[in-house]
Amino acid sequence: MLAFIVFLLLIIIVLEVMLIVVGFKQRIFWGIGLSACFLYSYVESYFQFQNLFQPSVQVETGLTLLLSIISGVFPLVFIILNWRKTWKIFASMIAVVVMIYFASYSLAKDISKEMIASGAMQTIAEKIQKGEVSEEEGGKLIIIEMLETAGLPIPESLRPETEEVIEDETIAPEDAPVEEGIEGGVGVDAESQQPEAEPELQKIIVFNKIKLSQAPKYIGEKLRVESKTGILREGKLISVNPLSIVLELKVSGGKFSFEIFNEDIKVIKVREVEFL
Repeated sequence: MLAFIVFLLLIIIVLEVMLIVVGFKQRIFWGIGLSACFLYSYVESYFQFQNLFQPSVQVETGLTLLLSIISGVFPLVFIILNWRKTWKIFASMIAVVVMIYFASYSLAKDISKEMIASGAMQTIAEKIQKGEVSEEEGGKLIIIEMLETAGLPIPESLRPETEEVIEDETIAPEDAPVEEGIEGGVGVDAESQQPEAEPELQKIIVFNKIKLSQAPKYIGEKLRVESKTGILREGKLISVNPLSIVLELKVSGGKFSFEIFNEDIKVIKVREVEFL
């Protein structure tokens, strides 16, 4: 469904380009004006998307409001004045927009059903009621869950706090005690008795694949789980049930736990430390 929505959006872009071409054929003023309006609408949509995750930085000024009105009215005026040449493009746009609306509604409905089935929505609601997370943080958790369920990337402003991973760490061997001695009546210096330095060890963090049946042995460890739909999730394993496992994720507002059903799991890996 997501791929279908992206396809429809690409059709909208093609139709807008066709409208711009008609504008340039009429007058260069119309062509430049349509290009500027459509470009501004994409820039505004991008910032509105970012403001969705950072409401504190959302600023609505008189200028931005005026530009939004112009970018919407200008193309309509052009279409009305050149109706015979633009009505097919306009009708196609309306049809595609309607399809995007219904496709988006269907996608959101499927995501909501999956979140309710997994218990994520109920868990977040309970945390908000108990005061463990604020309403703002709860909203972010819901957005994170929706994006993960849809297989979309999580914006940097919403990324959970992760444990600091040491990619490379040297482990020095303990110094063996050395005493001065006498060998053949000749004093032996302490340095000459020290063993050769052992090679330094490197500590690396890896994720090793395990069987689902082995999960109970790794409670308290960090897991990486890939679902059959390609969604990748990480978190600390806090419980194992007959039909599912529960992971805990540390976020800026506290901790958030979510359930993954066994039938949805494709690959499960555990975080381990290895020495080279």
